[in-house]
Amino acid sequence: MTNPFATAEMAVGYAAARPPVHPRIVEQYFAQRGEARVGLAVDLGCGAGLSTRAVQPYAAQVLGLEPVVMMVRLANRMVSGAMFAAAAGEALPLRDHSVDLITAAGSLNYVRDLDRCFDEMRRVLRQHGSLLVYDFGAGRRFDGLRSGHRREPQAIAQSMFALRMAAGEAGVFAYDGAFADIRDADGYRAEAELARRLGFLGKSCIHPSQVALANAVFRPSDEEIAHAVRVVEAARDADARGVGAYVVDGKMIDPPFVLRARALVASAERLGLLPR
Repeated sequence: MTNPFATAEMAVGYAAARPPVHPRIVEQYFAQRGEARVGLAVDLGCGAGLSTRAVQPYAAQVLGLEPVVMMVRLANRMVSGAMFAAAAGEALPLRDHSVDLITAAGSLNYVRDLDRCFDEMRRVLRQHGSLLVYDFGAGRRFDGLRSGHRREPQAIAQSMFALRMAAGEAGVFAYDGAFADIRDADGYRAEAELARRLGFLGKSCIHPSQVALANAVFRPSDEEIAHAVRVVEAARDADARGVGAYVVDGKMIDPPFVLRARALVASAERLGLLPR
């Protein structure tokens, strides 16, 4: 898809209007991975440097790469302490196995050759390096292909399922991307419900009217919270007795279900939803 931020006006507007989502996601990523700091982090498609700045507290060196020269110039003015260069994902100016972490905040939506880009990322990442991708925009990818499938549930589901499986394999969380038609509340809700069924933890909002919709869909129900609490309590008792599998509410429970229940209880506690 053509990059819409290639003009000075769009570059400045992007830098001024983006919400503070990057620090929150990067913080959650490092908290979940249990890592305090990495060596070299590369922010692919860094734009005006806002996503790069979010990575700085967690890396000894940070390099922002961006194909739009105007964005690189703006990033150099806005962010100190990081390096920036003009480069595309299909040709990374880096040595083999030299990078600990690559972040890509929405930039893969605009890569012309994803296969080549992923090959390049595999080439430069260290053996135990990580790739953090967020803000996958299915609509932008489909529109760029002129496939006409943006409203086709099966096409959207396949893309989202592939992303969710990749996140699961990597042991990281996944959030669904944006829904551009802010007038279509039903469409947003339907896509959010699909994302929740697939195991996404949330969905991007590009307009205040979408916030309540997302919260309503992704808020755990009272029944889900109560079941998760019972699972956590049963797991505590089973661990004390050395039992590996057991039954809660007529369902067999083993370690993967316990992990899910603990995550749900932790989320409910943060949201103030646990019964007192």
